[in-house]
Amino acid sequence: MENTTYEKSFNEITQTLLVKRKEYMDGKISHHNYYIWLANLIGANYKHLPVSQDTLLKSTDKYFNDIPLKLWDNQHYLILQLVKSKHIQYWSNADTVCVLKALARELIGQSNRLEVNN
Repeated sequence: MENTTYEKSFNEITQTLLVKRKEYMDGKISHHNYYIWLANLIGANYKHLPVSQDTLLKSTDKYFNDIPLKLWDNQHYLILQLVKSKHIQYWSNADTVCVLKALARELIGQSNRLEVNN
């Protein structure tokens, strides 16, 4: 029996995720670049951030830990809808937070925020 379009799409995305995850785990791409790649894959963007650009610019912590975790976590179900639309099976709150914080670094022009003094 021939695969349906859904099955082909699911298999392609799963394979792509596995390859990219392996590159990340092998240190071939940075944490930031991996999560920006995921953000692009699922269609997450700046409008999904839980705080304003001004709040991000005022943050003094390179991990944005001075912004309450609850604010980042509260975006999980919104991001999860994007994830499900791409037929991605495994996604955690941590994935959501990492995607959002990577987008936040991009928004304020500090994509190297984690690469310095890490």
